[in-house]
Amino acid sequence: MRMDPLKRISQSNIFRKLTGVTLVQVAGAFLGLLSQTVLARILGVSDFGLITYIFSWIVLISLFARLGFDNSLIVKISNTIESRKWSLLGWYLSIPPLFIMASSLLIGSLVLLFLYIFQIPNFSVWAISLLVLLPIISYSNLNQSILIAFKKTIISNIPVLIIRHFVLILVMILTVVINDALISPFYAQVANAFAFFTGALVSGYWINKEKATLELHLHKSEKANPFRLVAESFPFLIFSGTSILNQHADVLILGVFRAPEEVGIYGAVSKVIMLISFSSIVANITIKPYITRSRKQDGNKELERQLFFLNLFVSASSFVLFLLIVVFGERLLGIFGNDFIPGYNVLLILSFGKLFAVSTGPVGILLMLSGSDKIGSRLELLFAMVNIVLNFALIPFYGITGAAIATVISWIMRNLVMLIIVRKKLKINPTVFNYTQIKGLVNGFKK
Repeated sequence: MRMDPLKRISQSNIFRKLTGVTLVQVAGAFLGLLSQTVLARILGVSDFGLITYIFSWIVLISLFARLGFDNSLIVKISNTIESRKWSLLGWYLSIPPLFIMASSLLIGSLVLLFLYIFQIPNFSVWAISLLVLLPIISYSNLNQSILIAFKKTIISNIPVLIIRHFVLILVMILTVVINDALISPFYAQVANAFAFFTGALVSGYWINKEKATLELHLHKSEKANPFRLVAESFPFLIFSGTSILNQHADVLILGVFRAPEEVGIYGAVSKVIMLISFSSIVANITIKPYITRSRKQDGNKELERQLFFLNLFVSASSFVLFLLIVVFGERLLGIFGNDFIPGYNVLLILSFGKLFAVSTGPVGILLMLSGSDKIGSRLELLFAMVNIVLNFALIPFYGITGAAIATVISWIMRNLVMLIIVRKKLKINPTVFNYTQIKGLVNGFKK
């Protein structure tokens, strides 16, 4: 008797997806680095610092505008498809996008009004970012989550990681060739919005194709309580919001105390650091849809085995990339321009912190998707506050070096505490330092 594929996830299936996602992530990392290099060289360190600072705010605001739907829908749509309970699927695919677009425009307008009242500089750049770029980013990220819920993990990353960067590079280069007088931070954000919009169109097309295959079921669609969904999504919102705040607090606070030039240098360093974390992003995207199902059907031991092999790949690849950054870091920063090379010491500090963070495994995601979402949300909020306090304390005196030190300290504290709780509550060791799994791997090689 053949086993129902929904009742068990094979290791080969996960690693097949891992390979596909890895290829997309590698291409996306290359194009992302290239697009930021093009922007940095065309705009210069000061204007590049300005759009880096504004974009960090847009990413953070976008998370709150998405109301936590992007993460909660991964669970809800996956569970709906697995249980063959189709009645709410049509609602999940149609109503949350409308809520997200409305909340993006509302929040963007309120923030813009605040900036206008206090006469914040570069108002036009903020306006295009809040009223155009913000809703498009929110919609694009929701589409990515819906595709992940449909188990289209590989193609879910293509619009954001490949199409968006490719279009941005193309638009900026063509502008320089045709009329470089147009180049400005405002125009760069217009180009960024157009690039995200192009990716969102593609992801929307793929979602519609998935909907077409389920058309026989979607006619049974019924309404859900949107406010209940918002309430259920709230822990995901807090977790995601504080997680991104942790990632961007350094840039946001640098923009308050330091000149755009320093923000530009730090922004370039952050783009290079992404090379170390790309493999962990791959693993996290791959394992997300399976965590809940694996725990229900296969138990913690099987999930721990899958996490061990995933983190073995993550840690090995991250260590190789760490060594490459240590050796060639100055040359990598020089690609952005000579003005960015002084960020090399900051690059080393952040590289060490990122290497430690990825070695502990996806502890945050494990807490959020394994029934401990409230604990995960509270911890994310706690360490976001720690990160903010440390950045406020160190940046005024030590600049970008202080930002790097504060960020690394908060990374280490967050991951260690979450790892301890995962070990205690879930009885899972998601790291590569797992004696049982290492012993099994060695015995397997001996046989």
